[in-house]
Formats: sequence, C-alpha cells, structure tokens
Amino acid sequence: MKALAIGAVALAGIVSGLGSCQGGPDPAALAELEDAQARWEQADLHDYRLQLRFLCFCPEEIVAPVIVTVEDDVVTAVEWAEPEHPEGDPPQERPTVDGLFEIAGNAIRSADGVGVTYDPQYGYPLSLSIDPDEDVNDDEGSYTAVLLGPEGAGPTETEPPNA
Repeated sequence: MKALAIGAVALAGIVSGLGSCQGGPDPAALAELEDAQARWEQADLHDYRLQLRFLCFCPEEIVAPVIVTVEDDVVTAVEWAEPEHPEGDPPQERPTVDGLFEIAGNAIRSADGVGVTYDPQYGYPLSLSIDPDEDVNDDEGSYTAVLLGPEGAGPTETEPPNA
C-alpha cells in the first residue's frame, strides 16, 4: 500500500505540472495542442478503449501497461494489458483522452520540458513526456497511449472505435 501511495504522489506531481517553465509556455506547442484537441472533438468518440502506460521512477503497479475502458467520457474499468503483471488489481485512477489533454496542457504551461506526439487522425496524445523541473533528478514521467477498437484487436489509426 505504501508503494501505491508513493506512486500516486509521483503521478500527482507530474499531473499538476510542478515546474518553473523557464520563459513561459511555448506558443507553437499550445497551438499544436489546440489543433489536436479539435481533431479529437471532431472524431466525437465518447466510448473507447485505450492502452495506457505511465513511465516514471514508480512502483511496478503504476508503470505496468493497462487497458482503460471509457464510456460516456468516464473511466469505467481498468485492467492489466499484459499477462505478466503485478499481483492484484491495477490502480483505477487513470486518465481518459481528455485527461491526457489536460495533463499535456498543464505541462506545456508549467513544466521545464515537454514532448508530445499526437495521433495524426484523431489527435489524441500518443506519447507525452514531462520534466517538471530540469534541475531535479528523477522527477520525469511519460505516458504512451494507443486507441483500441471495441474488441481490443489492436491499434486503430484509420477506423474509429464504435464506428
């Protein structure tokens, strides 16, 4: 339980964008974020599955990949993505695509280092790397996300789930 609490604190630190953001937010990164969000909104997906992985110096149950099921824009289930996984159920506090956009926006506005790659068709963040404070070691974290079809048949970059 203590490991889970430590992981949750690390995750909360990155989500809140604890950083000094030297020089202010990058206007190009903000514009790219807005464009990606517009593509996601245009796709009009509210029910989907997302394979999500969060990488940080955190306990295994925080960094192991999971499948997040979202219905009506709300996380309804989180399950391990791989047969070899930590014991017990995965932590249920995982972001939706909208949550990933919020994390990305907060990081762009406040973290010292941010790298985001967006899906070219649907706009959701495929990868998001955050260094809240470049002067602090081991505070970095990153997400990778893959939108899955309704049966979880694999990545979908040409056909939206539930189409």
